[in-house]
Amino acid sequence: MRSFYTGQPGTRGRPPEETSAWRSLSRESSPAGEASRSEAAAADGEAPQEEPLSAISPAAWDAVREGMRQMAADSDVLSWLSVETAGKTGTAQQNPSRPNHALFIGFGPYEAPEIAAATRIAYGYSSSNAVEVTADIFRYYFGLESRESLVTGEAEPAGSNGNIVAD
Repeated sequence: MRSFYTGQPGTRGRPPEETSAWRSLSRESSPAGEASRSEAAAADGEAPQEEPLSAISPAAWDAVREGMRQMAADSDVLSWLSVETAGKTGTAQQNPSRPNHALFIGFGPYEAPEIAAATRIAYGYSSSNAVEVTADIFRYYFGLESRESLVTGEAEPAGSNGNIVAD
């Protein structure tokens, strides 16, 4: 079994793609926050039936979304966007003698998401670097910056000085 560390050294678990909680989060969910899954066809050959998953209550899901919204609202990078976004920062240490991997997941607009992004920069030091990349993706997607200005670096937001988001 492969393992990974989450949050604190010594906290071990299985890779997210192998856990049922992660799988339930990755599925489509209803407006009430209930995910669904297709069960295998019954022995009699009938079509699979949708079965709601209740791994996460609507109240818990609302708390996660609100925390992600607050993270983006408090970010010196994401708060400059004219579109309200939400996200979660993180780092992952693979080798103590190398820099951490920089991680960020986010979506927007907050109320009616159109885009979701998961950014990983191998050995990228801080999650703030992944936030900067994702913010550029959002700027381009929402038409806030042109491709040319993002590629040339002319689209740097006011107040941005890098390494703003703490892990």
